[in-house]
Amino acid sequence: VDAVVAADGYSYERTRLDSYLPHNSSADEVAGGGNAGVSPVTGRALGFGGGVGNNHLRNLLEAWQRTGGKGGPEWRSAVEEELKCPITMSRMHDPVVSCDGHSYERAAIIRWLRRHPTSPKSNLVLGSKALVTNRALAAIARIYGEEEAPYGEEEVPEPLPGTASDSGLRGSEAGEGAGG
Repeated sequence: VDAVVAADGYSYERTRLDSYLPHNSSADEVAGGGNAGVSPVTGRALGFGGGVGNNHLRNLLEAWQRTGGKGGPEWRSAVEEELKCPITMSRMHDPVVSCDGHSYERAAIIRWLRRHPTSPKSNLVLGSKALVTNRALAAIARIYGEEEAPYGEEEVPEPLPGTASDSGLRGSEAGEGAGG
């Protein structure tokens, strides 16, 4: 399964999303010559076409298949590993996905991007600093406990200049997508 996150923060299978989007553009996008499409979930314009790889969800789906859908220790171990922020090595509570396809704790990646133009995972220059809420990973984090937020409100950094206007870079909710 090639899981991707679209600008609405929802995860989709890439081939299904790619076949859906060309036939489901908003009137504004068509008038403007664009073809990013509308969210299959919200019906709102996505802001960019396609999606960004959701590496953490893909890894979890592969682990689920390996366990035959029965869960158990191997599944639990995979969940714990995929819910770790690559920057803090702590469990994510507010995961966002970057254009590199990796998910990070929102506050940690904002801090990272203030100092670095690169991916914390690959050290390659990121094509965009836009972040999109990874709703699937956030739901998994809630299901598997530790719902308590890791940061107090005063510790969450302000958004990066020129990326989104809201105080948490909440992807499409702020009019920004991972592709732009």
